[in-house]
Amino acid sequence: MRPATGSALSREMIGNAYSTISYRAADARGLGIVEVFFALFGHTPIWMKLILIVRNAAARVFGLEAPTVTKS
Repeated sequence: MRPATGSALSREMIGNAYSTISYRAADARGLGIVEVFFALFGHTPIWMKLILIVRNAAARVFGLEAPTVTKS
């Protein structure tokens, strides 16, 4: 792999590089893996919620059964 022109990384650093993806939870003591998973990934972004609302509305127009928006 060649470094980009003007790169601050040396060829050796790029050659030895590896990638990992990790997440950190502030305090997971006492929680099971399922609770930690939903604490990290259980929040849906607003744009995704809006897309699902539009999709469900379109499905209902074509006679398909789809969930409705409810406020709790």
